[in-house]
Amino acid sequence: MRVADRLSADRFPMPLKWRRALVPAGLAAAFLCVAPPARAAPPDEVSMLRHIGPALMACWKPPRGTEGLTATARFSFRSDGSLMGPPRITFARLGDRDARAREFLHSIADAFSDCTPLKFTPSFGRSVAGRIFTMRFIPAAERA
Repeated sequence: MRVADRLSADRFPMPLKWRRALVPAGLAAAFLCVAPPARAAPPDEVSMLRHIGPALMACWKPPRGTEGLTATARFSFRSDGSLMGPPRITFARLGDRDARAREFLHSIADAFSDCTPLKFTPSFGRSVAGRIFTMRFIPAAERA
């Protein structure tokens, strides 16, 4: 029995032939949305959850020599796209050198101050206002 045939008709009240056509298309769309394009330009208006990360990462410029350091920030937005207070670092692996760790954390703070407020669509802003987001900052290895 095919996946489309197993879908409950009361959960999906549409003709069976439509369900058979929609399930493969939906699975293909899910796989395409998993991997965002590398360093794509952030959209002008943020209208989906998957656009928040790329919009913030486009502003983050990690300092040289910070490979191997990581930090996780926790933050919330207001409906207008501005931050609700400063982001909190909830986890950090900063290594031994204090100056390098300080530069790394300052670069994360600069990314938030340079990028926010994000330009949310009105309906998206209302839906994400007050929700807590968590984002990891891991610098890519320098390429020779």
